Amino acid sequence: MRVSVYNWDGAVQKTIKIILLMLGASTSQLTYSADDESLAPTFLARGTGAVYTLVVAAGNPQAYSAYLKRNTEMFESQGMEAAGICVTHTGHDYTGQMFVWGIYDSVQSAMEETSSFDHSNTTRKLRSLRDAKYTSLFRSLKTVNLVPGFERLMRLRVKPQDLDALVLAAYQFEAEAQSAGSKIQVGLFAPIGSGADETGMIHMRLMAANASDLGAAHDTLYANPIEADSGYGKIIRIAEIVTDNLEICEQVYLAK
Repeated sequence: MRVSVYNWDGAVQKTIKIILLMLGASTSQLTYSADDESLAPTFLARGTGAVYTLVVAAGNPQAYSAYLKRNTEMFESQGMEAAGICVTHTGHDYTGQMFVWGIYDSVQSAMEETSSFDHSNTTRKLRSLRDAKYTSLFRSLKTVNLVPGFERLMRLRVKPQDLDALVLAAYQFEAEAQSAGSKIQVGLFAPIGSGADETGMIHMRLMAANASDLGAAHDTLYANPIEADSGYGKIIRIAEIVTDNLEICEQVYLAK
């Protein structure tokens, strides 16, 4: 998936550059362009791309995941740039909680491709492996390179007037964490037409390659009192944490 430079207000972009420079962090993430061949296919800049999810209860998450890996043509037929799974590790709402995700290069293409897809009208084998709960569509509020691994998902309730402040705080938190040696990224995603379970929620994901890296990042975060003017301090002041889960995520498909 190709993406261009940010589609957002220049003043906000300038503020984030200043934050990163003050923290001694790299600002290279702010200069990606459509001509950069090194971009990962799942790179999402703020305001670009879309994530489509299907939340399910799987009788056996490993068996369901294995089936999806063997049948990636379903992701190709739906025009996805990349696709994968996230299995809930802690904080389950129900047994077998997990979801399938797919990346599109725009909200438009996500709506076009998924408008003809009925998750209840599929093969008997697939239906036997999972009970479909609901589907959701999200757009990215913050630049992130989606490298699935071990992730903490927090659903946040934020006042609309505080959304820009949340984005700035997330950039600050990520830069502070990486400057302290933590190997994490912070993602922010807003739902679009996603029903009662997601409406009004902002998804914040703390993402690492593995459980060790994510655990070490939390050890560093909680080693000292959280300062009010730190990135994480601002986040917890701005937002109410509604749900909190750990998930094991994996990519199973990448468009050629």
